[in-house]
Amino acid sequence: MLYDRELLEERRFSPAIELRQDSVLDILVENMGRVNFGPYMELQQKGIAHCVQVNGHIRSGWQQYTLPLDNTERIDFSKDYIENTPAFYRFFFEVDEPGDTFLDFAGWGKGCAFLNGFHLGRFWEIGPQKRLYIPAPLLRRGKNEIILFETEGRAAGSIVLRDEPDIG
Repeated sequence: MLYDRELLEERRFSPAIELRQDSVLDILVENMGRVNFGPYMELQQKGIAHCVQVNGHIRSGWQQYTLPLDNTERIDFSKDYIENTPAFYRFFFEVDEPGDTFLDFAGWGKGCAFLNGFHLGRFWEIGPQKRLYIPAPLLRRGKNEIILFETEGRAAGSIVLRDEPDIG
């Protein structure tokens, strides 16, 4: 499926925001869209490579850190919800008999999903895939946990498991 270039270009810039003198600005740069072949593979960079301007003035002194997602047990869910910001969401559900299923992302924006600590994959509202496959062996009898990291500030508030795929 080909995507509308204007839609993808629109997602590159940040809209103008108002900041007070004592404001703290957090910028999340996701690790997506890397070339995985050819001569440019070793030359790729993610993050703030040069400068950031606020009201035409260059700002420096950034504190940069990684957000490793290799251990979902270390995620702190005690923080307050802030609307329209990236966030982690946790859901629990019970399984009587494990079977293949699909995690539906209707109402969610963009991010990645984990089931019982296993990374299921990434999702994005523009598709083409609308559901992630959950093989039966990843499900446990009894209590299961799904964690979503949603980067666009679009949260449906619930998740839905379906019995068939939706690949667009």
